[in-house]
Amino acid sequence: TPEEIASDEENDAKLWMDMLQSIQQWQRNKILKEQNKTLHHRHKRDDKVVCYSDIGCFTDDGPFDYLDMLPSPPDEVGTVMMLFTRLNLEKAQLIEYNNVSTVLESNYNASIDTKIIIHGFGSSCNRVWAREMRLSFLAIENVNVICVDWSAGAADPNYIRAAVNTRLVGKQVALLIENINESVGQNINAKTHIVGFSLGAHVAGFAGNHLKNLSRITGRV
Repeated sequence: TPEEIASDEENDAKLWMDMLQSIQQWQRNKILKEQNKTLHHRHKRDDKVVCYSDIGCFTDDGPFDYLDMLPSPPDEVGTVMMLFTRLNLEKAQLIEYNNVSTVLESNYNASIDTKIIIHGFGSSCNRVWAREMRLSFLAIENVNVICVDWSAGAADPNYIRAAVNTRLVGKQVALLIENINESVGQNINAKTHIVGFSLGAHVAGFAGNHLKNLSRITGRV
């Protein structure tokens, strides 16, 4: 409805301001930490690691040390995989990245292509744009559409926390595809197109890093 579209646009403006404030606060905190280390003559910090069952471990070394933060626990991120097909255009079927039976019991069809939509900071699969994209995909061709809702882990106003959580969600998306491959007895990578918006584009990139021969990754930041 026009009201929903107007609400989305107003929310987008707020998200932009909250993102800038979150980054500025993170920068101030980082400066204070560096100053504190200098005062205490600590020039090298210990690398940190966190491990989650069914997902694996994450460290803050190498290219990830600049944020000085690790992904939140999966139950806090609350990732939900919502499957839509032409048999269920509006009512999502929930599938789990670590439970192949939820895939086998759904309308998922391994013989057709799969589109995976991933939202970004402060968004969700219930936003107007996500619904329009899903319905457009299904109107043009007969495909599986999976919307990855990680709204709890991408919640406004902590943009930095959301950015860190993209690594975890990317691994969950990769595990979903790997488990589908195992459950249906074939490799669907070449028939899978991941579409990510904002931080969702980073999620798509991390997912692709764990997989081989994906059909396509589309990212818009």
